[in-house]
Amino acid sequence: MPTSHHLQQQRQHSNSITRSSSVIIIIIIIIIIIIIIIIIIIILIIIIVAMDIVIIIVFIIVFVVIIIFLVALLIFSQVMTSSYISRAMGQLFKYECATFGYIQKFFLTVAKRNAKLSWKMTHKPCGGLKA
Repeated sequence: MPTSHHLQQQRQHSNSITRSSSVIIIIIIIIIIIIIIIIIIIILIIIIVAMDIVIIIVFIIVFVVIIIFLVALLIFSQVMTSSYISRAMGQLFKYECATFGYIQKFFLTVAKRNAKLSWKMTHKPCGGLKA
C-alpha cells in the first residue's frame, strides 16, 4: 500500500506547484494589463492632441508590441502546461482583441475624412473586427 500513498503525495505536491505558478502568472497578467491600459490612454491623448500619420505609426508599433507580449505570455503558459493558465491566457487574448476593436472604432470615427485609412483600419487586426 505505501506506493499508492506515495503517488498521492507526489500528485498533491505537483498541484501546489502549478497553483503557485498560476498565481505568479496572474500577477504578471495584471501588471501587463495595467501597462496596456496606460499605453491606450497615452494613444488616445495623442490622437486628441495631434491627429497625424505619426499617431497611426505609434498605434501600429504599440499594437505589435502588445501582440508580442501576448504571444510570449501564451508560449509561457504553454510551457507551464497548466490548462487553467492557458485558458486564462485565451480569455485575455480575446479581451485584447475586443479592446483593440473599440480603439479601431474610435480611430474610424476620428479619421472619417480619410476613407483609405479607415478601410485599412477595418480590414486589419484581430480577425477583421469591423466597425
